[in-house]
Amino acid sequence: LQYCDVDIKLLSEESELQYCDVDIKLLSEESELQYCDVDTKLLSEESELQYCDVDIKLLSEESELQYCDVDTKLLSEESELQYCDVDTKLLLEESELQYCDVDTKLLSEECELQYCDVDTKLLSEESELQYCDVDTKLLSEESELQYCDVDTKLLLEESELQYCDVDTKLLSEESELQYCGVDTKLLSEESELQYCDVDTKLLLEESELQYCDVDTKLLSEASELQYCDVTGNK
Repeated sequence: LQYCDVDIKLLSEESELQYCDVDIKLLSEESELQYCDVDTKLLSEESELQYCDVDIKLLSEESELQYCDVDTKLLSEESELQYCDVDTKLLLEESELQYCDVDTKLLSEECELQYCDVDTKLLSEESELQYCDVDTKLLSEESELQYCDVDTKLLLEESELQYCDVDTKLLSEESELQYCGVDTKLLSEESELQYCDVDTKLLLEESELQYCDVDTKLLSEASELQYCDVTGNK
């Protein structure tokens, strides 16, 4: 899973989670979570989570998570998660996710996810997620996920990921990822991931991550070198 919005970047792999936003960096490994922000540093151990950022403090114990932000406070119990930040509110309970943003509210039920942002509304059914942003609309089916935000379009189906931004569109097939940013285009093959945005070039292959920005170049291992510049050459 790769996720990023204006302030947040999320990268997860098999048993680790990496998270960071503008002020916060999060790196988790198999059964531990480490989190620290600009002003504070916290280390987690096997079954506990410690979280805080500039304005927020979070302390979890064995099977519970407590989180509160500047304006809201939420307490979680043993098998539920409650989350909210300054502009959004997110409730995660045993098998449901609840999410709402500043202007909209959505409730989820047992196996469904509902999401909406300021300008769009998203309704999900039993095992599907539907998301659309200001400029695009996406529909998902039973075992596929479709996601896009204001600047990017992300389609996640059974074993594929589709990314496209405001100016470009890409379609993926069964086990490949296609991504393009405003100025660049990348095509992936069966077991490799290629990613680039306006300023950075990110190549994700089977077990490697490659980053390069406008002025730098990165080499991939596996068996190829892939690079794209601002004009979209690969």
